[in-house]
Amino acid sequence: NPGAARVLVLQLTLTGLGYAALSWVAVTLSLPWGFASPLFPAAGLALACTLAWGPRVLPAIALASGLLTHVFNGSPTLSAPLNWVVPLSVALGAMGQAALGAWLVRRFVRGPLELGGPEDILRFMLLGGPLACLVSASIGTVALGVAQAMPIDTLAVTWATWWCGDTLG
Repeated sequence: NPGAARVLVLQLTLTGLGYAALSWVAVTLSLPWGFASPLFPAAGLALACTLAWGPRVLPAIALASGLLTHVFNGSPTLSAPLNWVVPLSVALGAMGQAALGAWLVRRFVRGPLELGGPEDILRFMLLGGPLACLVSASIGTVALGVAQAMPIDTLAVTWATWWCGDTLG
């Protein structure tokens, strides 16, 4: 069906470009070593797109996240196989976080997603925010440590900033 294919391409494009644009803005707020931002609205957009359009937009989130991580933080000091460890891990973390957040919200918040009562709002905020956001911060920070892409003593602050930024986003 050509109409369905056009809709899919539009959804993937809007998700990827929106994620990229919001990530670009968030980079200006990043920590000095550049891997975590205290406010990362792209995480919220990823969750919203996944809730609205389903898991078919997850590849666009991963692609935008991975490419932008490589562009902004690619480390020429790492050997060729390792310089993709961090971007690939960040991409998988962003995709996994959006997928988990959408699954948790669909599973534990009454549908259709209207957020009609305080319980629904609280569940949505806790499940789609702090709980789901453990994924990207944890995967990304572990990848940074494994790749030795930043000083080991900055990993805890990076994780906390990453988690807070995604949660607030």
